[in-house]
Amino acid sequence: MADISTQLDPRDYFVREHGGVPHQDRLAHFGNPTDDLNAINEAALIPLLDASVYVLTGEDRLEFLHGQVSNQVKGLKDNESNRNLNLNVKGQVQALARVYRLADQLVLTVDDGDGETMRQHLQKHIIFDQVVIDAQNSLVMSLQGSRVAEVLEQLDVDIPDDQLTNLQPAKAHVIYPLDYAGQTILVTPHARSIAGGVDVIVPLATVSEVVSDLCKQGVLLAGQDALELARVTAGIPSAKHESRGSTLPQVIGLTHAVSYNKGCYLGQEIMARIEARANVRSQLVGLRLAGAPSNPVADGTSVVLAETGKSVGSASSIVHHPGLGWLGLVSLRKNVPIGSPVQISVAGQQVEAVVTELPFRDANDE
Repeated sequence: MADISTQLDPRDYFVREHGGVPHQDRLAHFGNPTDDLNAINEAALIPLLDASVYVLTGEDRLEFLHGQVSNQVKGLKDNESNRNLNLNVKGQVQALARVYRLADQLVLTVDDGDGETMRQHLQKHIIFDQVVIDAQNSLVMSLQGSRVAEVLEQLDVDIPDDQLTNLQPAKAHVIYPLDYAGQTILVTPHARSIAGGVDVIVPLATVSEVVSDLCKQGVLLAGQDALELARVTAGIPSAKHESRGSTLPQVIGLTHAVSYNKGCYLGQEIMARIEARANVRSQLVGLRLAGAPSNPVADGTSVVLAETGKSVGSASSIVHHPGLGWLGLVSLRKNVPIGSPVQISVAGQQVEAVVTELPFRDANDE
């Protein structure tokens, strides 16, 4: 297998060596999206080409990043990570990230292609702080599936199942640094599916060896189209789709990435007000569509009660699951019960839907 250098676009490697099919800034699939989805249920490695990796160094790195993001940074111990949000002054989610605290640096990964926007935001807030933000020549890959614990055992990594499968982890996760062919890879729990799994930060120079070794253990490569289906099925919110830069974390199920007892940070005043008043009126739930929309459904499409036509929420992440049908997520008024019939309008077509609990299950089991 050809080696991958730090100068080579990883997209080229996965396309050339493994038959990956690219689409825009992602690897869409590896031949068959349905097979990819089945692999994610068992043991799949998904390259997250649209995730960015940054390293923060300098003596003020902890204090600086702690004051910029929504969750603990100084409160993390060495070799711990947690989910974090970049909020604006109104408390609205701009980006979803993960912070890794190491002994001599912080590593920041940012999902959904929002990395450069978040880096620029951080950079402009460096005034007199002794901190440097550098892009890292690494790739974020997610290892998902029911066999992940078994696979990790072969790497001498033992992670409790409840950490692997926790979709809303309020507590920090342990980072497992592994020496791999002279390079350090970082492994930490990150459930991106109901089956659960880990994220792995891999230096580009050793990607091919990591992929080869995992494939020898029966791990299959899968694309981000299937991971998107797994994400929606599990009810995992995305900053790109569920927030669109204009939604509070409490409305889209990202409260676990907010600390209410840390010092000042951008958006903190709004978070404190919400905690004190507990007055967020919407929550993230599921939407099961009765049929196929005639056109793609834009994120933020209004959801109305079927009986009254009153707008009660906004739909996002509408996907077609091969086994479950047309599904989506919806930020919905809390006074609308599960099971309520609703409608969305798509290019003049009224699509019937039903409000559903998350995560999604087979209709026969509900």
